[in-house]
Amino acid sequence: QSEVTVPAEFHRHLIGKQGGVLKEIKLKSGCEIFIPRENDANPNSIRLIGPKENIDKARHEILCIYDEVSKKATERLVIPKIYHPFIAGPYNRQLEKIMTENGVRVNIPPVHAQHDVDIIRVSGEKDGVVNACRIIRQLYQDALERCQTVNIEVSKSLHKFVIGPRGAGLQEILEATGVSVEVPPAEDPSETIVLRGEGTKLGVALTKVYEKADSYATCTVLAPTWMHRHLIGPGGENLQKVVGLPTHKAQINFLRGEDKIEIDGPKEQVVVIHKNLKAWVDDYVKRNTMVEVAVPREFHRHIIGKSGGTVNKIRETTGCTVRVPADIDGEDVVRIEGERDKVNLAREELMQIVNKQANERSKDLIIEHQFHRALIGQGGAKIAEIRDKYPDVLIKFPNADQNSDVVQLRGPRDQLANVEKLLKKAHTDLRDSSYEEKVRIGKAYHKDIIGRKGQTIAKIREETNTRIIMPDSGSQSDVITVIGKQKDVQKAVRQINDIEKVAANIVEEVVEIPARLHQGLIGHGGKLIRQLQDQHSGVRVHFPPASQPSDRVTVRGPKTEVKKAKAALQQLAEERLEDSQEAVIHAKPEFHPFLIGRQGQNAEQLRKATGARLVFPSLDERGKEGGDIITIIGRKEAVAKAKEMLEKQVKDLENTTEESVEVDPRWHKAFMERRGFYITQISQDFGGVQLSFPREPGSSRVVVKGPKDCVQGAIARIREIVDDLAARVTIEVAIPAIHHRSVIGRSGDNVRDICDQFDVSIKFPEFNRQQSQPSDANAAPAAAEVTANGGGENAAASGSETSSNPEGSGDATPSKADLVSISGRQEQCDKARQALLDLVPIEEQLDFPSEFHGQLIGRNGEGIRRLTNELNMAITIPSKAEHIVLNGTPKRVEAAKIRLQERLNELEAEKADQEARSFECKLDIPAQYHREIIGPKGANVRALQQKYEVRVNIPNPDKNSNEIVVIGYQDKAEAAAKELMAIKDKLENQVSAELFITHQVHPIIIGQRGKNLRSLMEKFDVAIDMPGRNAPSDAQNTVVVRGAQADVDNACDHLLDLAGEVIDRMIERGELDPRSLRPDAASEQAEQPAQAQQQQQQQPQKQGKKQQQQHGGSGPGFVVRDAPWDQQQLASSEHFPSIGGGNGDPAPPPVSGNGTAKPSA
Repeated sequence: QSEVTVPAEFHRHLIGKQGGVLKEIKLKSGCEIFIPRENDANPNSIRLIGPKENIDKARHEILCIYDEVSKKATERLVIPKIYHPFIAGPYNRQLEKIMTENGVRVNIPPVHAQHDVDIIRVSGEKDGVVNACRIIRQLYQDALERCQTVNIEVSKSLHKFVIGPRGAGLQEILEATGVSVEVPPAEDPSETIVLRGEGTKLGVALTKVYEKADSYATCTVLAPTWMHRHLIGPGGENLQKVVGLPTHKAQINFLRGEDKIEIDGPKEQVVVIHKNLKAWVDDYVKRNTMVEVAVPREFHRHIIGKSGGTVNKIRETTGCTVRVPADIDGEDVVRIEGERDKVNLAREELMQIVNKQANERSKDLIIEHQFHRALIGQGGAKIAEIRDKYPDVLIKFPNADQNSDVVQLRGPRDQLANVEKLLKKAHTDLRDSSYEEKVRIGKAYHKDIIGRKGQTIAKIREETNTRIIMPDSGSQSDVITVIGKQKDVQKAVRQINDIEKVAANIVEEVVEIPARLHQGLIGHGGKLIRQLQDQHSGVRVHFPPASQPSDRVTVRGPKTEVKKAKAALQQLAEERLEDSQEAVIHAKPEFHPFLIGRQGQNAEQLRKATGARLVFPSLDERGKEGGDIITIIGRKEAVAKAKEMLEKQVKDLENTTEESVEVDPRWHKAFMERRGFYITQISQDFGGVQLSFPREPGSSRVVVKGPKDCVQGAIARIREIVDDLAARVTIEVAIPAIHHRSVIGRSGDNVRDICDQFDVSIKFPEFNRQQSQPSDANAAPAAAEVTANGGGENAAASGSETSSNPEGSGDATPSKADLVSISGRQEQCDKARQALLDLVPIEEQLDFPSEFHGQLIGRNGEGIRRLTNELNMAITIPSKAEHIVLNGTPKRVEAAKIRLQERLNELEAEKADQEARSFECKLDIPAQYHREIIGPKGANVRALQQKYEVRVNIPNPDKNSNEIVVIGYQDKAEAAAKELMAIKDKLENQVSAELFITHQVHPIIIGQRGKNLRSLMEKFDVAIDMPGRNAPSDAQNTVVVRGAQADVDNACDHLLDLAGEVIDRMIERGELDPRSLRPDAASEQAEQPAQAQQQQQQQPQKQGKKQQQQHGGSGPGFVVRDAPWDQQQLASSEHFPSIGGGNGDPAPPPVSGNGTAKPSA
């Protein structure tokens, strides 16, 4: 450290502008420089700190700057302002000469300065400053001695002509006469001009002043403001042309906001310019005009258009200029300038835009930004459809980086409403299908939800039409996300929960907690409820959503843990009801494990001592903002007490200490194994303490550094580990190699759980495929155990034992490939051995009748796969055997036997029910009635089956069988059979009649889709069979009517009348040739068998009355076939008496309509 003395007035030169000079000195010298302040005890002493050679460099730089600055000087001369022109000289030439010859700077204040107007500053090298000051003083002294003054009065308006452009007039007079002319400033109302100089020169100067004042003139040209810019033109080109003078000294002033132009300058030039400007203005006003249109400011941007497109279009079509005021002007007036006839056209276009925009509306839709991309569609396809349909509506989505939910719409009112409806509907559909629910499932059961090769989760996705997102396999998260429609998501969540229930024996219980307490129980960011879940392994607490307020809180997990979690939750709720309060303290995240303690012992002790509860951040939160916050919850006094105790613990933890502990070197390697597992565990559990093991061979001193309490706890834990290592033994259990993979479990889960539970290490021999194959496939493999020497010197052999051979062949020595090593404390090793043996799969047979094997396997093996996944074991179903084989751990085999016995009971119950439902009733019903029983498209028989819950088997028409079988429960089958027999009786009492109706009128009778035909059948309660399209030619005109005698007669009469009317209309319109209705025409159109023609000739024929009257000639007529009077057994009058014949002979059959009837039983 050193000091250098520099006067304080030079310090500013050492610092420089914004500290630039000082920074440069520090950079060059490499040492620190401290400039004293004005109020320091020694303000001239500059302190230097750094290496000696660097201090020397800094001292040299500082002194160089000081020497250079100290050679310069500044002088202030007080000289009255009125004499400054004599020092500066005309056009400052004399002042520039002084500065150049002496190498100084001279600053003379400007003419109209307000402060220090009499002070002239001279700065530079000392010698130059002295010489310059001498010259300036001499000039001042000379002027003071020889100058005289003259005051003259000149009109204020002429002062500017005396001054000239930029003071040129005054400098000109000073140069010519040596006289200074002083003109009062413009704001001064005085008209007095002062002339100062030698007496002999004052007269000449006075003359020049009057000449300048009298040679200039001022005039005004009236011109509207809007015209000014047109007169000036681009870059003033137009104005130059209008003035008509290539060069002139006149000044043309366009007064802002005033409708006039002022011209100042030489008289002759002003006259010419005024004449030319006035002529141009008069001519322009004749041809052009300007109108003002009041337009609300909200429409201004629409008039301008995007990038000025709209206003430019108006300018192109009309040639007019549209001037829209800027927003800052706050005006509503839009001005249109141009030719008189074009201005009105531009105004009309402008008003059309305004009226259109006035009819438009704007609407902001709130649509969550995550749906914007889906609404727009790939490449904008979806939104383009809407825009094409409603082109006048502007749809604006926010940019992706804005993260905004507002979608802006603008357009005509009716179109805007339609677009709004479309977007809202699309938004609703997307939102309904984007419902999301998170379900927490134990990480161990994720594999059950995924299933073998992902089959289980794929099935859930397919059945529920949802997206199921599983956490990454390497993630610690146990949250499964389900996305889709709400009802589908809830269904998928139920299925996922059911899988976990089965896999882990999960139960659900409901706790009634007032809804107002839910948020407090969840805690900030879910901390409180997450800690409760972490304390109770596998437990998940589900609160109802805020949108569906409810007091029901669901606790789900293993039965024992659910009971504990439920009690803890109720206790938390009671604390909240008792005016619970919160407080927070900050503690380093590495202290948290120690404050919590092993298995939460320390936190639980503090809770018991104070009654307050501690909430620590999760492991994921510790490295983030707020990860050092510990929340205390409870009653006011409990929170205060707990905070005091916790702060004391944290303070003690912050006091770092270092202690050592003796550890036998033979155990050092154990601490380093498994990537320093013990060291990492101790550091995490005891506030981040550091453990240092000696590098020197043979040294036993281990150093522990950290907070005092943590160090003591860490030392105790080290000694505990050493004791465990000293007491460790190694035993071997013989498990057939073929079962090793099953015992280890998927990804080693089974062995890892046993190691963590009993604090042991387990080592399996290397896998040998040949050794893993059993010598006898039918023999159950034996399991034996052997205890060997422990890992410490004091460990004694514990002896050995071997399990009996299941085949009864005596003791057997296990193979090395079967031996599994277990290391740990003796009692823990014994427990781990038993746990491993419990994992060895066994094989048992379960009686299961072969008739049920198919139901157990299920369709495509789905049933047996589901059971296998559910029970997590192998199930073998041998063919043609009355049993099934179970292969798995004893515990799982027992659970499977119970589950399969339940399934067997279900199948037997189903079998008994199936037998009861298989009762048969066989009915003999003529085949001609089957069609009526079936009904149109099976409607009648389907209704019967649904009514009685039976199955009705009707034979195929090709089999020509009368047997109908009714199958179902006995009582219901008999009831259905009774109803079928009733239908049969009804059908037997029916008659049928065949009508000859030409096929051309059939479509009209049938009607559209059979509407007319169904109406007729319902009206007369009959069945009408129309010939099909593919009917043979001899049956195309035959219509059959079936039903009760009276109903058939009425239906036939109606059909014949209807057919006659239709035929008449068709003949009148020329759609039907009457000759086609004659029998010979019919025979020509269709070839009929000779037997049928002969039968027709033998039967009596008679033309219907209506047909004879209307058409004349003989048609096919109304022929009655197989009537009672045609039956030979009824031909006598005894069987069929005469009706109105009078002589006992049978009367001729009645004739009506246009058709043929054939009544039959």
